[in-house]
This record gives sequence, structure tokens and C-alpha cells, in this order.
Amino acid sequence: MKRMLRIFMSVIWLAYLASASAVERFVPYGGTLNYSNIQAAVTASQAGDIVRVQPGTYSAFTFRNVDITVTSIAPGDSNVVQTTIIQGDGTRSTVSFAVGQTTNTLFTGFTVRGGGGTVYLTSYLVGGGIYCLQSSPRIVGNIIEENHLPMGSTNLFSLGGAISCWEASPRIERNIIRNNSADFGGAILSLAGKPLIQDNWFYTNSASAGAVAYLSDTGTFLNNTLWENLPDNLYVDSTTLVANNIIANSSIATGMTVFGGSGDLPWFQNNDVWEESGTQIQLFIESGTNFVAIATNLTGVNGNISADPLFVNATNADLNLFMTSPCINAGDFIGLRSTNEVDITGASRIFALRVDMGASEFRGVRNFPPLANAGPDQTINLKPGQAVTLNGTNSIDPDGDALTFKWLQTMGPAVELFVTNGQALFIPALLGEYRFQLIVNDGVLDSTPDHVRIVVTNLPPIASAGFGRNLPIVPEVLVLDGSHSLDPEGAPLEYQWQQIAGPLVALSDSTSPRPSFRPVEAGKYEFELTVQDEFSTSPPERVRFYLGQVPPVANAGLTRYAGRVQIILDGSGSFAPNSTAPLEYSWRQISGPTAILTPTNIARPTVRGFAQTTAVREMQFELVVRADGLTSDPAIVKVIIVPTWNNATISHLNPPFNTNRPTVFAFGGGNCDTGGSISCPSSWLAAANVFTGSYSRDSSSTTSDPRYFGYGEQLIVALSAAAPAYDQTIQTMGFSTG
Repeated sequence: MKRMLRIFMSVIWLAYLASASAVERFVPYGGTLNYSNIQAAVTASQAGDIVRVQPGTYSAFTFRNVDITVTSIAPGDSNVVQTTIIQGDGTRSTVSFAVGQTTNTLFTGFTVRGGGGTVYLTSYLVGGGIYCLQSSPRIVGNIIEENHLPMGSTNLFSLGGAISCWEASPRIERNIIRNNSADFGGAILSLAGKPLIQDNWFYTNSASAGAVAYLSDTGTFLNNTLWENLPDNLYVDSTTLVANNIIANSSIATGMTVFGGSGDLPWFQNNDVWEESGTQIQLFIESGTNFVAIATNLTGVNGNISADPLFVNATNADLNLFMTSPCINAGDFIGLRSTNEVDITGASRIFALRVDMGASEFRGVRNFPPLANAGPDQTINLKPGQAVTLNGTNSIDPDGDALTFKWLQTMGPAVELFVTNGQALFIPALLGEYRFQLIVNDGVLDSTPDHVRIVVTNLPPIASAGFGRNLPIVPEVLVLDGSHSLDPEGAPLEYQWQQIAGPLVALSDSTSPRPSFRPVEAGKYEFELTVQDEFSTSPPERVRFYLGQVPPVANAGLTRYAGRVQIILDGSGSFAPNSTAPLEYSWRQISGPTAILTPTNIARPTVRGFAQTTAVREMQFELVVRADGLTSDPAIVKVIIVPTWNNATISHLNPPFNTNRPTVFAFGGGNCDTGGSISCPSSWLAAANVFTGSYSRDSSSTTSDPRYFGYGEQLIVALSAAAPAYDQTIQTMGFSTG
């Protein structure tokens, strides 16, 4: 019992309660400002004040909506906690928090009992001992007991015998919560909040559902010890994290009842659910309109176990762990607890490198098992003959004993492992996924296995087909040059050339990095190169040669987007290989809504005379070019007419458009019509192309104006006009108008 009586060590509370600027108020004596009861001191308090209460029995009280501390005179002394009592009269909640309080409000060091609850929405009786409505205080280091709300009423459902939280996110830590009852949530009911409930002892609470807690929220239920609560323990209908808890010795030890689908339940992890007769059930899944409960056993999944937790003396409510408890060092690996946190006794939450299950951390003398660390998962781009290193040297033993290492392959193509102390090497012969297990031993105990995943991949090689040439005279021989192709891992390459276009020729060696060919006539010759290493083939790369007098090549430009104003087509990418003669251009429209194209004999003609509608429409234009009496094949460009955007407009704040910068498009928040008045800092204007959008509403309209309407269409039209090939990031953002 000595460790139990050290509950709530004083040193922890000194940090909580110290405040240089706080006004201290005392009940009923102890300082300059003394009050006869807690309610009077609380009513007089301003934000940041501390109310210190001497041992005695006091009436129920209600906090004001300011953040203060209400504490017994020595919250770290269990005798003081047991003798500083707030006694309810059975007609109201014993302690009520006002709307709007935050975790800067602290309630600590009391025994709270005899609560009768608060009627909420006429149908609910809530919060026997403590009631939090839209408030999120810290409730730390108290004994909350003997708060019994009536059960079984047909017109008034009782919720949360000890504590009820509605739309609240309190921190409920290091309390003893015992012998409370209600219809739902014998100890705690939480609805539509995000509470943190951790390091508490819950025992002999009862309810129709959720003897310890009924959680309809997204909070955290962490490192609590639950003992002999009836008939079940937790009822959850949202994704609450439930981890590192001991849930033991109910009539049928039900870890949790959850409404909905189970999935793999990663949020139910590292819990011990146990019942003496062996009837423990880790989980009930309720689903469907008939609430059919399906028993689910998660033993061995996500670190959950079913074993006698071996308390020091559960009969006398000493729920600390005995030295042989399976819950020691059985908590999570994933950092749910930090090194600066404490357990229910006020001692460090992490001891011997791991977190225990339950509210108290074992600190006795025993041989703690070592912790295996197989190293981080790796993705390896394999080079020929390359060895992969597995590194277990970060494995540790809490007692400092020397470790031996045992590596085992559990998945992937079989390999031979070469083990040297904490490391192991292997040479993969194939690409794929490899998995390995590491167990370390301190001479007596094995660790829990740790696993590492190695993915062996190979970056594809990169083909380089060399540079094309334009030659006015057909040469006798030409040499292709793929010798600058490379493999990222340095592997040797195999080459494969093929002809794609032009008069058919024979390559001297299609597998050589530098094959040659003899052109047979004037024309365009095009070849494609791929290279291959042991595992993969490169994307193809092409090279072109224009030999002798060949027709020009028309280029009508990229697809364009049009709105309300005329656009300019761009055929300036057309060219005549091996000719210095000027190009002759010939444009015409070949499909879509009729538009005016003028002039038709230049590189960059204008398209106008089209109109927007409520639909997307497409026009197509054809370009043919001529030089030295030779005519190109036709090239076609699409022009997409976007739908009308009514009264929406956008503005470019810093023209001209810079294709090397990203683009920011900002529009007004709220009613989304204020973007035109946005001003941006000069650093933005120097770093990006900045557009703003605004929308003018039609006050005579009988229909609601669509928000954001037309901004996207205008932006794509603006970018199409300024830079059809633009490939930088475009960031949209909305400004709130207040």
C-alpha cells in the first residue's frame, strides 16, 4: 500500500500551481484573502487566480467562465486528497464547469462524491460528480466516488455518473474513479469532443452500457487501469484511440463495445483484457439496425493480450503491477507517451525504455527484457553485386546486459545472411520485397521480435540517341551515337536501335552503341534507341536526320483555350530543313463554330468572332507551310471555347507573365467577391505570377449567385494566352474578408 499512498506526488503539482502573478484565495483560512466556502472564492476569482482549500467537507459549486486553479492545500498528499471533500446533496452535479473554460483551468486534489447530476435537454441527467459543457479543464489527481445517478427511468436517461463531458475536450488524468453508476457511462460519458483520459484507476463502476466510459467522440483513452467494473467497460461509437490499458475482472471482461465496422482496429492496441474464468472478450462489434453484437478476439493483434495483469493487491485496491506482471513493458512502441510525462503516482511514465500497460509504471528490481531494433525500412536501388546491410545495433537492454542477435528471413526470395554482431548482410539476386526478423537476447530473456522491410528496386537506364543533323547533301555514311546512354547504378548496358521513319536502310549493327547506315536518298530519317540493364529497359529516345532537299515541317502550336476575346495562333515553330528560303504559311479553319481567321498567310494569325455559351465547344485549324516549291504535311491545332463565366473577372497583378515562376491565384473568402481589392506583398510579386479574382453580383437576380463561378475558366484562358506550354506550380488560395 505504500506506493498507492504516494499517489499524486507533490513535486508534480508545484509546476502546475506555480504562478508569479496569480492571486491566491483560501478556503476557509490560510492567507490574506479568506472565504467561508469554495463557491465564494471561485466567484471572486479572476483569470489566473488560485483557490486553495483546507481539508474539510464542502458543498457543491460551479466555476465561472474564467480560467483558474482550484486545489486542495496539498494535492500531492493522498491523506489531504481523501479529507478534502466536496459533498453533493444528490440534487445537482457536485462540480460544474462553465462554458468556455480551457485547459488553463485546473481542478486537483479533492474527493468528489454524492452528485445528483444536471438535467440537459429535458431527457438527460448528466454528470453526477463533475459536469463539463463546452469546456475543457484539467481534472487531475482527484478521487471521484459514490456518484450514483438513477438508472432505468423511461423518461430521463442518466449519463456519466462520475463525469459527463458534452462538446468538451478536458484532460482527465491520474484520478481514482470508483463506485459510480449511470445508465450510460457509469464513470465517464463524453459526447462530441476530444478528451484525453489517461493514467486513471477505474474500479467497481457500473452502467447498462460502458461501466467505465461511454465515448462518442474522437478522444484518447490511454494507460488506464480498469478493475471489476460491471457489466462491461467501454462503449465506443467513434474512432477513439484506446491503448495501453488494463481491462480486467468484469463479469465477462469485455474490452470494448464499438458500434460500426471493425476494420483492423489500429486504434485498439496494446491493451490487456482479462477475466479470471477465461471468458474475456477483447471486443464486441455492434452493427445494423438490430445492434447485433459480434464477439471479436484481438489477442495477439496490434499488441493486445489476454493475461492476468498480476496487481500487487487488487483485493485492497492496490492496482500497481507486481514484478512478474505481463503488462510490464508491454505498452506501445510508437511514441504515444513522452519522457516528460508521469504516471498515476507522479513518477516517470517511461521506465526501462518502454511504457507499461495500465496507470502505474513498475519500478521494482527485475530483469527487463531487451528491445530489438531491426533498423529502418529501406528501398535499395540495386547495383550489380551490391550487398544490403541490416542494422540492429540500436537494439538495447534496459539493464545494460550484452546482447546476442538472431536474424531470420521471413519473406522474399531466399538469400544467405552473413551476420556480424548487430549487423547482417545479404546480396539480393532478384528485385522485390524482402522481410527480416530480429530477436535479441540478454543471456536470459528474448526480446519481442522486430521486423524490417527491404524493397530492392532498379532504376531504369537512360537512353541517349545523340543529336540529329540537317545536311543539304546526302552523305555516303552516317553514324548514330548512343554512347552517352547510362545506367544510374553503373550496370553494363545492352543497346537496341530501330528505324522509325524515312527511306528504309540497314543498320550496321542494331545492338551497337554506334551503328552506321548508308542513306539511299534525300528525306527524313528517324531512329529510336532503347537500352537495357539486367532488370529493366529504358524509355525510348529518338533522333532525326534531314538529308538533302526535304519538305518543310508545319507546327501549328499547342492546344489553346479561348473565352471572350480574340486569340492568336502560333505557327512559328514550323521550319524548313536544309533551306534558307522563307516559309509561306497557309491557315484555314476545318471544324467547329465559324470564326474569323485573319490574316491566313502569316505565322501568328488572329482568331475572333466566336462566342461563349454554357457548353464547352471546340474549333480546329489547319496549317500548311511551303518552301523551295515543297509543301509540308498539314498540322492541326485545337481551340477550346470555355463556357461563359458571367460576372466573374480575374486580374494579373504583375505582368508580363514569367514562365519560369509559379503562379498564385487569390480570390476573396466569405462571399468570394472581393478578390479584386486584394493587395499582395512585394515579395510575392517578385516570386510568382499573381492573379486575383472577383465576382460582381447582380442585385436584380432572383436566383442565388454561384460562388467561385468562372474563375477556373478565366485562369486557363489567361495561361493559354500567356504561356501555352506553362508547366510550373499553380497555387490557389482564398482570403477571408473578416
